[in-house]
Amino acid sequence: MTLRLAPLPGLDTALLLQQGEILEHAALMIESGTAALDEIEELRIRVEEYCVLADSGRIALIPGTGAKLRAGADELKQLIRDWRQTQQDLAEEIADERA
Repeated sequence: MTLRLAPLPGLDTALLLQQGEILEHAALMIESGTAALDEIEELRIRVEEYCVLADSGRIALIPGTGAKLRAGADELKQLIRDWRQTQQDLAEEIADERA
């Protein structure tokens, strides 16, 4: 007897892949120092839209896809919080050096 795992349906795969690309893009922007608040916020909104879509029940997703999308959104939120904290720490450090 062979156990096979069925592939994710196309929409589930597309949403997860798109979200992964957004997470990667945000991480690259932050790591390279080219991130701007409005760009990062736009990416966060896009990721949240996927969660709203999954939670709405308007589209049929397999169980677990919504949780994966939510986990990705939470990961991006944490990345943004860390980035903001780093920006704030840097600004405080610069202010202290000037004082």
